[in-house]
Amino acid sequence: MQYITYSPGLTSIINIEGYSYNYTQNVFLSSANITTLALTAYKNNVVETLYGIPYNAYKILSNNILEIYVCNLPVSGMYDIIVANPAGYAKISDFNYLVAYNVT
Repeated sequence: MQYITYSPGLTSIINIEGYSYNYTQNVFLSSANITTLALTAYKNNVVETLYGIPYNAYKILSNNILEIYVCNLPVSGMYDIIVANPAGYAKISDFNYLVAYNVT
């Protein structure tokens, strides 16, 4: 696994390459460390129910590139970013990445 390290007070930009980002409905943060926070369930007709924190700090650059601004994460831990659209979802962990955040 490769880690994208995020430090408090900074913004990290992650560009994710893929398909059909123009149809993005939701972006979520998911982590074992955030189970005590208010999680939102996401369900569509294609995938199982996903749980995470809705995350709105992103911009669709094109149908093939989604730019995510990693900032103000709620607690320390390893985060997965989930991008959902009507056809299903993708996680950055599917591409061997996680966001590492440590409040010191």
